[in-house]
Amino acid sequence: MQLETLPWSRGYRRNIADQVDHAKHLAHGRRLAALAACYRQTYPDRHIYFIGHGAGAAVLLAAAEMLPADSIDRIILLAPSVSWAYDLRLALRTARYGIDSFNSSQDRLVLGWGMRIVGTTERESNTAAGQYGFTPVVVSRGDAELYGKLRQHTWDPVVQWSGHDGGHSGSNQTGFLRAYVLPLLVSR
Repeated sequence: MQLETLPWSRGYRRNIADQVDHAKHLAHGRRLAALAACYRQTYPDRHIYFIGHGAGAAVLLAAAEMLPADSIDRIILLAPSVSWAYDLRLALRTARYGIDSFNSSQDRLVLGWGMRIVGTTERESNTAAGQYGFTPVVVSRGDAELYGKLRQHTWDPVVQWSGHDGGHSGSNQTGFLRAYVLPLLVSR
């Protein structure tokens, strides 16, 4: 397995600037989409997974929306700070095995209080999907089936042993990643 990181953030303590710069999310989404398309063309039989945390979800979703159907394997969103009403239909078409989103109602500081002040990444709401989950956008008959590829994992106190305390950075803890995220990279 090969891992690549796409640096897009302004860096330490620049979270608010990263959160509200939708043009930057789109620009880095284009960059990621181009990298994924090139990788898929060079290595057609290898797996491609997008994994992002917080505002990084906006970058991943923008990239997925720019790619053809079934061109990546899976999208994993950790505490995404996009809106709970974000339309995932294009991204769900792109991800062969769907989207896994990890949310926590205990993420009160960043996704609770923080979203009330600065809003979600696409400036549509002040309620983030990473706190309460996504609400499916069902407009046509096939949309409900498409949203069947969305798996929402809600934080539960029983996972505290893994280091995830329910807060915004909990899903980045090594024990949590090893126990709950890594298995998604080896399963279908």
